[in-house]
Amino acid sequence: MKALILDDEEAGRMELRRLLAQHVDLNIVAEADDVASALDMTRTRKPDVAFLDVQLRGETAFDYVGQLREHRPRVVFVTAHDRFAVRGFECNAIDYLLKPVLPRRLAKTLERIRQDIAPERKKPHAGDSVFLPIQSSAKLVPWKDVAWIHAEGNYTAVALEDGQHTLVLRTMKQWEALFPDGMFTRINRSVFIRVQAVAEICPAEGRRRKVILRSGDEFWVSRNHWPALKADILRLHPEAKSCLS
Repeated sequence: MKALILDDEEAGRMELRRLLAQHVDLNIVAEADDVASALDMTRTRKPDVAFLDVQLRGETAFDYVGQLREHRPRVVFVTAHDRFAVRGFECNAIDYLLKPVLPRRLAKTLERIRQDIAPERKKPHAGDSVFLPIQSSAKLVPWKDVAWIHAEGNYTAVALEDGQHTLVLRTMKQWEALFPDGMFTRINRSVFIRVQAVAEICPAEGRRRKVILRSGDEFWVSRNHWPALKADILRLHPEAKSCLS
């Protein structure tokens, strides 16, 4: 996370640097003591967040916000005065911090920024890989080599196409957030499968269905999850429509 500091007093910039240094994922890429310099650094260094002292020599942080163009970092006002708070939030500021800034208060602000930035992170692609613990080492495994994932208490078992298995301390919900779009689907409360690993779907008693993967592994498909699995298969194999009911 890249940050810019705008404050016309060296002491103010130094104190904010000290506080931000406690957060290892934050990198101060620019410091400025006037609006023009801050705007120039914003264009060239593209910070994710700008920490702005409101009152500057002959100008204000609102002058900076009003002149932002292509790149608009998230804004946090840092000031000794609370009378600008309403105007600050009218500028869609993430937060408005009063000096002296409390470390705990700053930590909460940074967490809000992290959550705001998170959706912008690169969405996994089908050609990407995932790190898995295999044979006492962490290996980068292509997603296309993962066959299925099964919940086992606080862990999940992961099976690869080549028959290797491993246990990972990761919840089903966390896995779901990692998957490339449309590549994996949930077939019951405990199992994800890679859609292209499906070799056969067998009907059973009571309108139940069983899925057989190319690896030979078999899993039951719950009634609630069948529509999603069916849709994923038809997306890849529209010719199967007459075979799936």
